[in-house]
Formats: sequence, C-alpha cells, structure tokens
Amino acid sequence: MSDPTIDLIRKVYSEPVPLQSELTNPFNANKRKRKPIDKSLMSDELDADIQTWEVKDFCKYFAQEYKKSFGGTYKVTYVSDGPIFKQILGFMEDNKIDKNEYCKNFIDWCFENKALIIQTQGFILPTTIVYMLNKYYQDKVYKNDKEEALIDIFDDIEYLDKNGKHKEIYSKFGVPISATYLIHKKKIPLDAVVSNLKMLFEMLSTGNSQQINLLESIFQKSIFRSPYIPEMELLDWRDVFDEFLLKSKKENWWENNDYPGIPRFDFKKLL
Repeated sequence: MSDPTIDLIRKVYSEPVPLQSELTNPFNANKRKRKPIDKSLMSDELDADIQTWEVKDFCKYFAQEYKKSFGGTYKVTYVSDGPIFKQILGFMEDNKIDKNEYCKNFIDWCFENKALIIQTQGFILPTTIVYMLNKYYQDKVYKNDKEEALIDIFDDIEYLDKNGKHKEIYSKFGVPISATYLIHKKKIPLDAVVSNLKMLFEMLSTGNSQQINLLESIFQKSIFRSPYIPEMELLDWRDVFDEFLLKSKKENWWENNDYPGIPRFDFKKLL
C-alpha cells in the first residue's frame, strides 16, 4: 500500500518542467544565430522614468556611474552583465520592494561604498557587487525595529502548493523554506524529503538546459532567501546535496555560507 505523504512529494519530480520564461535563466546565448542589433544598446541615454528601465538600462547606468567614480570607461558586455543585473532585480522582487528603484539605489550605494567593496571584493564590477546585496539590504532597507517589516511568504507557498505547482515552490523559495513547509505543514518526514529531493536533483542535473536552469534556480534561491532562523529544516543543504552543486559553485551568486544578519521573511509561519 502506498504512503500518501511519499506520493505527494513524488509529484514534485514527476511534473513537467516549467516554461523557460518561468525560470531564472542565467547566460543563455545561441552562438549559431545572429540576432538583429538592438539600436537601443547603441545609445547611452536613459529615460528619466526609472520604472521604464530594462536590464540593459541598468547595465548602462552602472557604466555611467563607474565613469563618474573612477574616470575610466567600463565597457558593458550585455551578454554577461545582463544576467547579473537580472539577478539583482530578482533579489529586489523577492523581497517585495520596487525592483527598479532599489536596483538603481543599490548601484548608487555600491559606488558610495566603493572603498569597502574594493577592500572586500578587490574590484567594483557587476560580478563583485552582487555579493554585496545582503549587506545593502540589511544596512539600507531592512527595518529591524518593526515586526511588520518581516515579509510574509506563507500565502504564496500555500497558493503554489494548492495549485499543484510544486517545482515552482523550490525554484522560487529554495531548499530550506520548501523543506520546512513540507515537513512542518504537510507532515512529510525529513528522510522522505531528502531522498525525493535527491531523485529530483539527479533528474534535473542530467536533463536538458531548462531542467539544469531549474536546478540552478533552486540553489540560487536557497542562498538569496537567507538568512534563516535556526528552527528551519535542511539548513545544511550544501552538505546534504553537495554532489549536485559542482556547477553552482562556479556561479557569481554562489556563497559557501548563508547571508549574515537578520532574517527578512516571516519564517515562523512555516513551523
């Protein structure tokens, strides 16, 4: 006789992979096809309305601020810089703040704190400032004196669960949050969660590009959603799933440890 809790979690790795547009898609270039040149990339002008800015505009803004700060020229490479600013915008969106406004503010903050960044990262580049996201958030955005400042994510997770979008739970919230929800709210045993996640990760790691991107998104969100509270599950996910992390450890967003500081999300509702 099948165990209903095991059957439920097995749905996670038996569902179709979400569309490409639903996933974080770092660096996806087709070298075989020549795309028409986007004439907007040839201009350095930026719209006065930040809300109209796209990823390419943040690349341009970074280059402009770099020139103001150092006097030199930063040559934007959209195919590599673009995905980084897309990650930064995604971080702001995950934290339910205006992604365009705070992405620009983050760039400003980086150049205002260039001495600190150079001291800790060596250089101010898109590939290095991404490591400063949590410090920026903790120092400039998070209000640790207000309980209501905690971001409620429980309803979003429950909505995805009720609509059978289990892969999206992992890709949007990462391992510790998803595992805590499954173990505490769905009453699925820890060993079942771990074994089924390993099967899921094995399938994704040997799959097509969309499946590999989904796997990378899961691990990226596991980092970006930190810091966590100690009562949560699978905080040691790096050790538990180490065999699947080889590619992720080479990405610019990778961290060997969770972000320090005060949690930004209301994790207690998951317990």
